[in-house]
Amino acid sequence: MENTTKRIVSIVIFGAICLVFALFGLPVSDLGGGGVSFVAVVNNTYIPMRDFQQEVQQMEQMYKQFFGGQMGGQEGFLRTQAVEKLINRELLAQESEKNHIYSTDNEVRDFIIDLPVFQEKGRFKREKYDYYLRQVGRSAGEFESQLKKELRGQRVNELFNIAMTPTAGMVGKESELKATKLNFQFVKLLPSELEKKEKLKKADGEVDKWASEHAKEISDYYSQNSNDYNKDEEVRARHILVKAEKGNKKAEEEALKKIKDIAAEVKTKDFGDLAQKYSDDPGSKAKKGDLGFFGRGRMVPEFDEAAFSLPVNKISEPVKTDYGYHLIQVMEKKSKASTPLEKVKVEIARKLLGREQAKESIEEFKNLVAKKDSAAIDGWLKARGLSWEETGLFGLADYSIPKLGNFDDFADIMGTLNDRSPLANRLASSSGAEFLLRYKGSEKSISEKADDSLMKDIGRTRGQSVMSEWVNTARKTASIKTNSRIIRASGGEG
Repeated sequence: MENTTKRIVSIVIFGAICLVFALFGLPVSDLGGGGVSFVAVVNNTYIPMRDFQQEVQQMEQMYKQFFGGQMGGQEGFLRTQAVEKLINRELLAQESEKNHIYSTDNEVRDFIIDLPVFQEKGRFKREKYDYYLRQVGRSAGEFESQLKKELRGQRVNELFNIAMTPTAGMVGKESELKATKLNFQFVKLLPSELEKKEKLKKADGEVDKWASEHAKEISDYYSQNSNDYNKDEEVRARHILVKAEKGNKKAEEEALKKIKDIAAEVKTKDFGDLAQKYSDDPGSKAKKGDLGFFGRGRMVPEFDEAAFSLPVNKISEPVKTDYGYHLIQVMEKKSKASTPLEKVKVEIARKLLGREQAKESIEEFKNLVAKKDSAAIDGWLKARGLSWEETGLFGLADYSIPKLGNFDDFADIMGTLNDRSPLANRLASSSGAEFLLRYKGSEKSISEKADDSLMKDIGRTRGQSVMSEWVNTARKTASIKTNSRIIRASGGEG
């Protein structure tokens, strides 16, 4: 089991590291440094912004590969999924520790030494490891602590897989399912994309008329989305971070001494120059410590409180956070600002009218689908620039369907389609989109024998399901807070 666990974690970590190496051409800040922002707190453990941004980058890369390089307006959905994945990963690590499932320092050391990306001619190269740590803005202690969590989580995963692995006599049906390959055509409808198309169709006069007739709806939308039209107070600050591993008393004492020495030096020297020289935050170091503008609640509480209480150009006393010690200088402040409803009334009306028309359009499409009116369906699709795509062959026992996603979201409808009745009479919903399916054909290969690999395959599928239930049970009693300001944001941290 230990070798299997190590192999699985190797694939996950190796992929993440390769992504960072692939992005070395970007400024380091684009990898999500900013060592004070957080995306969630799970039972008092902060999940930093950089982990979130790296997870989003990996998910976007996978999504583009899956859907032919297109994001299709799914950026917001992927950001939400990335947060959920990080929260579940942290819960899994915490639950495994509660159940006395650990990984040792020696395991972590051996794991790092064996990673090919840190090797040269088959031998571990310390310089490559240090280079990677500098690029992602982590200390060796932070990276190795995260690796311990990954190893613990995968060990739990492997335990569930072993427990759920069937005997040879139980795999006949599963083998038959794997041998059957299906192919479907599909059309993907994204409500957000349809809304944009409908919004652009409307003439100004039509929008004005609609606005005058739907004043309450416009007012309600304005109130419910006040963050879009009312900007809270913001500060632009720069900082110098001296990292210290949380709970390591010696490291914290050394970091405090160093930040005090820098504080003495900053009285006679430029803050930005010293940030470039001393700061352990790679995301802002290249910009002389500049974090750009941010609102309340975006940074960890201690940093947030200090930044918003400082006058412009003043430098804080050393501020302690989970990341270490900071010196903070506020460069600019922006007061709260509001855009009155009257100024955005037409903009909101156009958006709501587009949404209303998109809903009506989808309802019209659903009626055509219910009637299985192929000619009318094709006409509706053509008028909106949509066309049929093809999944390619996939097995009935597969986890996911090419270009579609989770098998379970489509199984009910697919089970009703065949050569005699190829077109679905209702839409399937998955990942915020609607899909119309059409059966294309099937193939049957020779059934696999109930060998070890097939039984382990089935064990993995069942083990994943049981482990998900275990984590979901832990979520019910966990304290989880998410930083909605960051999740909603479209870009990185400034």
